Amino acid sequence: MDPPGNAPLAPPALAQAPGVPPPRLQSDPSLEVCPNFSSPLYNAIVQAFALSQGIVPNVATQQLTDVWTAENDSRKLAWATQCQADQDAEDAAEAQHLAAEDAAKRADEELAEAECREVEKKKPKIGDFDEDVAPPDVLLARLSVYALEKLRKCEYIGLWYFTEEGCQDAHDSQSFTIDEAFSIAHLDNMMALKPMASCHASRNALQDHDLSWRQMTMGKAVFLIEIQKAGWPQKHRDSLLAFFYAITNHEF
Repeated sequence: MDPPGNAPLAPPALAQAPGVPPPRLQSDPSLEVCPNFSSPLYNAIVQAFALSQGIVPNVATQQLTDVWTAENDSRKLAWATQCQADQDAEDAAEAQHLAAEDAAKRADEELAEAECREVEKKKPKIGDFDEDVAPPDVLLARLSVYALEKLRKCEYIGLWYFTEEGCQDAHDSQSFTIDEAFSIAHLDNMMALKPMASCHASRNALQDHDLSWRQMTMGKAVFLIEIQKAGWPQKHRDSLLAFFYAITNHEF
């Protein structure tokens, strides 16, 4: 049986205390070269080791080489782990930096878009038009402000305001009305200024039953157009259309 001293020497343990990180390696262990323990330079070390272990010098030389190699391999593994951890930390920091840049860029873009929308809101609006629709063949009569206000409120307004005479009266009245003239009106328990032209009926207006047949037929045509422009409900417009149709096509 071989003496105990002939057993291979185990590599030194690299265990760390729990919770204590291993010391950082400052250089790559793969760049290190194993010492030549068979050279005369290491004779004293080999002889002392062989004597302490009770082995021949050749075995001592091999065991010293094996121990150095095992320790170097252990540090190579630690170096690879350390390099990977450094790379992971660098990648995480870079990803965090890029995410912060992206967030800042998105915030700047959203702010710029909000500012553009605000600028667009403040820009003067120009009316839209359908380029495929031809212009009208006739010039529609211009109604009085009073009549338009009544239509906007969906209130009753006599047909006279939609006749040729009513539109001419509105035109003549505008020539004598000062644009800055206002009157006081009560709106939702508050007092407000309203244009004078929208508050008073024309003194020349005729009742519906006083209109001539020509005035009635011409006025109702303009009236039906204007209530559509004013956004009256469809069923109300249909009902009025049926009403005027019944009158104009009555056998008497």
